[in-house]
Amino acid sequence: MKMKCCIVMILFIFFVSCDGGSQIDENDNEGKNDIENYNDDNGSGVLPGNDQDKIQPDENSEKVDETEVNDDTVQDLSDNAETTEDVDVIDLCPENSLKIEPGICGCDVDDIDSDGDGLMDCVDNCVDTQNIDQVDIDNDRRGDACDNCPYHANIKQIDTDGNDVGDACENDTSAIDTDSDGILDYADNCISIVNSDQTDADGDGIGDSCDNCPTAANIDQVDSDSDGTGDECEALPFNTDLDGDGIDNDVDNCIEDPNFDQADSDGDNVGDICDNCPDFSNVNQVDNDGNGVGDACEAISLPPEDVCESKDITGTRIKPNVYFALDNSGSMGGSRWTNLMSAINSKATEISTNFNVGSAYFPGSSADTVECIDLVPDKVINNFNACDIDPGGGTPLPETLNNIRTKKYYEFTPDSFNSTRGKAVIMITDADDDDFSMSSAISASTALKNIGVKVYYMGFAGVNESNMVSLASAGGTTPWYKITDTTSIIAALNSISAAMIQCTVSIPLNGADDDPSRMEVSINNNGTLIGIEPGTPDGWTFDSTNDTLVLNGSSCSDLKDYAAASSDPSKVGVSAKVACIEDCVSVPEFCDGKDNDCNGIPDDGITCECTYEICGDGIDNDCDDLIDEGCPDPDECIPAPEICDGIDNDCDDQVDEGCSMGS
Repeated sequence: MKMKCCIVMILFIFFVSCDGGSQIDENDNEGKNDIENYNDDNGSGVLPGNDQDKIQPDENSEKVDETEVNDDTVQDLSDNAETTEDVDVIDLCPENSLKIEPGICGCDVDDIDSDGDGLMDCVDNCVDTQNIDQVDIDNDRRGDACDNCPYHANIKQIDTDGNDVGDACENDTSAIDTDSDGILDYADNCISIVNSDQTDADGDGIGDSCDNCPTAANIDQVDSDSDGTGDECEALPFNTDLDGDGIDNDVDNCIEDPNFDQADSDGDNVGDICDNCPDFSNVNQVDNDGNGVGDACEAISLPPEDVCESKDITGTRIKPNVYFALDNSGSMGGSRWTNLMSAINSKATEISTNFNVGSAYFPGSSADTVECIDLVPDKVINNFNACDIDPGGGTPLPETLNNIRTKKYYEFTPDSFNSTRGKAVIMITDADDDDFSMSSAISASTALKNIGVKVYYMGFAGVNESNMVSLASAGGTTPWYKITDTTSIIAALNSISAAMIQCTVSIPLNGADDDPSRMEVSINNNGTLIGIEPGTPDGWTFDSTNDTLVLNGSSCSDLKDYAAASSDPSKVGVSAKVACIEDCVSVPEFCDGKDNDCNGIPDDGITCECTYEICGDGIDNDCDDLIDEGCPDPDECIPAPEICDGIDNDCDDQVDEGCSMGS
């Protein structure tokens, strides 16, 4: 009553102020009744009709912060006439000492946020657990964050055994997610296979990931021959996916063999599972001997009518560069020099035919290294006479090797095959180290070897053999070659030539008619052809980017062995025959899933009337006079957890059991 009296006092002052000092008759209860009855049934605190304006404060009056008004404040105002003249306060919740207006929860309920999530308890579906999103899957007014059975409506949250799992979920198998893909079993179209996307192309209720016929509706999943492909995908009048791997014929790289991964190791658009040569590109799949292995994967003998080009190592191999460094010092004079010039002149034409040749001599001081024959590609020379200068002076061996390296005498530019071309220096010397540093010579030889230029050493009898062994080892060419006369020099040159035989052959193709996937490749040993299988580690490979054929592993070793054993290494090399492309025989395109007109696209430009049955489109897709066969029965109830939605979700003939009733 104390609070009520205070409020009347305040309102009385307010009315006096509004009416300009007019008095209210103490016996007139109309205003009083309006004030005392302002709190309507809904607790809105709004007076009916025009009576509301009777309690509106003067717009010039000071207002008191509503949150700071309490019993004591109102009492103080009633006791202090001066204060009540300055402040007007209206308590819209007179029965609640903590509120002067209804707020979110109304006058009868305090605005409290127990869990601090910004939602008052009166509207929060989890009072003690923060859940600003208010998710409630089963609509039972208990937020999932605090619901002991979030998939079943259970407003009472009964938990008989106290294990924090509601009785409604205790024995509920529908809340299980067997494959842990985030989709509960009751809603998962592939219970045992992870498929969070739930893709179901044919609409038969079975996800593509576990459907034995993912493009044809077949809810029964019948597979009579147990081959993993449902019958619906094997016995139709037309099949857009002949192998049933879920990939349509027009984009499937193996139309008749299931291959979900579409693996194609050689990139020839023929899948590995149906490619007769999966390691080498052979889009035409030619197999002349019919042994099931494509010609691209085995040593073959091409009939003459199939050959478009023939290539031989002579003139087409990537010639190595050989640079001769001739010791023209005084100790090389007399018969040594005469025999040397006689030998290399006799081999000049042969050597320069098989190699790109250059030469320099190094008499006198370290600055006198003289290049007498410039190394250029494919130049045939008849002799080395440009280098035939009377010997004299010292032996600047290290300086000569460094000059050859730094000035790059061993190569020419431009050279498109520079990175694969063999390069070597042939040093002919007596290795007399009285006037050069042996350690410097070893370092210079090593430096050349390290950039891919081997250094071969030839020396006359009587030289320092220990030095020659060390120098050859540093140059990467052990053993060194001991020479005594013209014959031994020629033998040494033949041996070096054999060692430098290249296993890389240039095969420039002439045009679109060549089929590099079908090549007959052989070692030509003085006219005898020894066939080579394609591939690594010991066969041949072809690089179509730069048109080079490479012999690998033992094939390369065999080539060099034949050359080393031959009296004329120039007659040992590689022969290749390149087949012509076998054209597709074009016929009119018809509906069979194949590329009949040879344009690379099966069934293009035509309409195939019959396809697979698809659920839900109301069309007889597979032309069997039935619509939606193999699809789920739309009238069949599929059990799921009961939620509050007015439907019998769990198929128990009860609707919304466990839900809260009324408001």
